[in-house]
Amino acid sequence: YSPTGFSLTKLNGEIIEANLALCNMLGYNSEEVTGLNITDITYYEDRDRDNYKRVQLLKREIEFYEEEKRLIHKKGKIIWVQTSNSLIWNSNGTPKGFICTVFNTSSLKNLIWDLESKNNVLQTTVTDLELKM
Repeated sequence: YSPTGFSLTKLNGEIIEANLALCNMLGYNSEEVTGLNITDITYYEDRDRDNYKRVQLLKREIEFYEEEKRLIHKKGKIIWVQTSNSLIWNSNGTPKGFICTVFNTSSLKNLIWDLESKNNVLQTTVTDLELKM
């Protein structure tokens, strides 16, 4: 079992295959996730950037792209992920579909936010103490 999610999509974004890790990440079984469009599971604020990068791949302006984005779990919760995306090509040089690896970074994001919050409290405390001295 790999903790890294993996998907294959058609050029229109329809998911044609997803591994168990991605299905578990999203809360779907393989039958449910197959046929969904990548935009169905991508947080709305991240869709335009994702689509722009896919167009760049299709125009051969870039070979691959990596991005941090949010996915939507079946139950509606937000999942932070790091993705790596590239095209699969037919033997005649035409694009066949997209391949994507997905690593769940939600725990790391939550840890960073917690540390930033604690740092802000500490900074405020230090400032208050300096003013009192």
